[in-house]
Amino acid sequence: MDMADDEDYARQTYCMRLIDSSMAALESHLDTFPKDAWAQFFMGTALGYRAVWEGQHGSLLKAISHGLKAGKYFAQTAKIDSTLYDAYFGLGNLHYWRSAKLGILRSLPFIADQRRQGIEELTLALKKSRYSGITAALSLGWIYIDRKEYDKAKTLSDSLISVGISGRQILWLKATACFSLSDAEGTIAAFETIKEGLLRKGRQNYYNLITCGYYLGLANYINGHRQAALKHFDEILGYKPSLYIAKRSAKKLESARGYQKKIAANGR
Repeated sequence: MDMADDEDYARQTYCMRLIDSSMAALESHLDTFPKDAWAQFFMGTALGYRAVWEGQHGSLLKAISHGLKAGKYFAQTAKIDSTLYDAYFGLGNLHYWRSAKLGILRSLPFIADQRRQGIEELTLALKKSRYSGITAALSLGWIYIDRKEYDKAKTLSDSLISVGISGRQILWLKATACFSLSDAEGTIAAFETIKEGLLRKGRQNYYNLITCGYYLGLANYINGHRQAALKHFDEILGYKPSLYIAKRSAKKLESARGYQKKIAANGR
């Protein structure tokens, strides 16, 4: 999660080693105590992180394999202890995203569409889990984004912020929802707060700052604040990111150059 928050994967080897050592210890523990529901849950969690990593940065086949194994451990957790609602956080993510990624294949009679089931399981985890409530809420929020239910994503993020849960992960969700709803003021407020936090944290590789600056520029442009938009575009185009970050941000930077030229040429 820390690597994802920073969009910096230089610590990949170290973090994968942590996951592997956790899985090895849990496997040894479960050999002796197979009915330990929490150990089953943590094994599913470790496999889940491996599945997410492989899905984003590695092999799709490995992501599917790890995800299916994670699902078995979460299901076993719920079977051993039906009140350990944290297990439904893992099951909900697995059921929703597995079905969502199948696309047109969901229409086949022998393939179940488990998206609704996944949402119900995540809602249960949100309401009743011991540790997974906030992460379940975030997962639901990004599912709403995936379903283009942007108003639900914004309402969810606002409800978390209203009770003092306002970390960057919540703000990224709100910023995305606001931009998708064409809420320029909400987009500006959310991305400015994210940017301030990133600058305070330091040690940035520019990826997140480019993302914030780009959407701040777009939102100000849409809002009619052309010079404010130009300032943001000028700023991100003045960064000196690595070739890797520049490549990942290429579309945003190219678009920013277009707006930069348009505003500089005629102010609109």
